Amino acid sequence: MYYYDSVNISADDQTIATHPLIDACDGSIIYRLLEHLGVPCAGKTVLDLGSGTGQVSRILLGIPYLSVEACDLDPQSFAYFETHPELKNVPFHILDVLEDELPKRYDAIVCRGVYHHFPKSKRANFLKRMSAYSNLLIVADEGIREYENEKERVRNCETWYGYVIDEAKRRGITRLAEIETDFLDHERLGTADDGLDFKESPTHLVEDAFKVGLKPISVDRLGPWDEFGGGFYTATFALE
Repeated sequence: MYYYDSVNISADDQTIATHPLIDACDGSIIYRLLEHLGVPCAGKTVLDLGSGTGQVSRILLGIPYLSVEACDLDPQSFAYFETHPELKNVPFHILDVLEDELPKRYDAIVCRGVYHHFPKSKRANFLKRMSAYSNLLIVADEGIREYENEKERVRNCETWYGYVIDEAKRRGITRLAEIETDFLDHERLGTADDGLDFKESPTHLVEDAFKVGLKPISVDRLGPWDEFGGGFYTATFALE
């Protein structure tokens, strides 16, 4: 099942995007991107990997002279890019980044909100694969606070998902609240490692990277992690 079989691509997804924690995450992405690419960005190309409805692509398009490309497995994402004037000129690639080759090397790859949707068993290999296509990889995602045992992991999931579900209800995104409730049930039962959803801590991403000889040069945490049991983070890998 594709993500946009469950989420309203033209309404809910855009409402999700406009939230202070996601704004903070996007700001972190741009800061780390420009920190390493420098300015001006003429002649440089960034891939928005797992682009969805182009939330990240639109932000990247605001950087003067930067070229942006996008990719996603979901054909509805491609259709969205084709039918929206602010995105229709962005080169789009339909591919499975866990299996397919990327079309070329990029100056940077940005992957926001995608990592936790990969099965845990494939995450380390994803990082290794991306290291062949760029000297700079930025993985931004939501995750839970570090834990010492399964009971604490589930407690952190309860707190973080509870916050997300309450925020979805507060903003009238009923379907998102239902989906996140289903994901929380998977977390409670330990059945989430199916490509649908599995939140982990930033430390686990660092461990995934270590398995394939990589190490992030920075990990930014956004939001009050202790209060929410989790939050957003941005991990930056310099791969040169």
